[in-house]
Amino acid sequence: MKRTSLTRLASPLKGFYLCWFSRDFYNEVAHNWQGVAFRFLMVVLGLFSGIVALSFQFQVDEYLNGFIIPIIQKAPELNLEEGKLSMDRPSPYIIEDPRFKGEHKPIMIFDLAEDAPMPDSNLDGMFFIRDKEVLQYGGQRQIVDLNGTWKTPLFPKDFLKSLGQIKVWSGTAVFLALFTASFLVISIQVFLYGLLAYVLSGLLRRPLQFVQAARLATVALLPVITMDFLQRITGVFVPLWTMVSVLMTIAYLTFAIRSISVTLNRPGFES
Repeated sequence: MKRTSLTRLASPLKGFYLCWFSRDFYNEVAHNWQGVAFRFLMVVLGLFSGIVALSFQFQVDEYLNGFIIPIIQKAPELNLEEGKLSMDRPSPYIIEDPRFKGEHKPIMIFDLAEDAPMPDSNLDGMFFIRDKEVLQYGGQRQIVDLNGTWKTPLFPKDFLKSLGQIKVWSGTAVFLALFTASFLVISIQVFLYGLLAYVLSGLLRRPLQFVQAARLATVALLPVITMDFLQRITGVFVPLWTMVSVLMTIAYLTFAIRSISVTLNRPGFES
């Protein structure tokens, strides 16, 4: 039987789509690949983890640059002396939510007058009214009475530097965490599905060595890994995904084993 060497020509990127439909691809994986295909798996997980981490990095940059940092840069220095607040700006002082440009929606109000009114209940944010700190979100209000004596910026001076470090390293941290966790979880799945493939190969008259069965399990998991990645990126999730992913992987395992030549591991055997 003459086999088309798809895998020899196919880079891991081509394996992303060949695994969805190509019998020749699974046949080549069983015949010619070595080990459990963990190098292929690491390329796949590295690519997917990198895309997720890059997306997260952009979101962090947008959130910090477009929301947090502008607020911090405008925040005054607050002083509390014997329970009475003062600041280095004229009162009342208002910081508007930078996410709602042109809408004049306060997110912080500093009104230290004795008769200062409480903020509207429909506002979300942190407000300093008279000698009180008022936190509001979603219609819920929490009031903290300030007492004692202190003199400090509302946000520490090195806080912006810390945020800068978060912007620089957040993507790398997410990549390392996601790649490591994904590799460990999927390695366990490869072992379990490899055992299942080993059993199925006997039932389907394509008896495999365990390493071959585990190798097929690695590649058969790729459609599920791809769909899981797409759900993370798009935020659109398949209902009952755990059950669906198990059934989908078993289906691809069956497809992969049926794609293998019956002569594998049985020289001279004719179907």
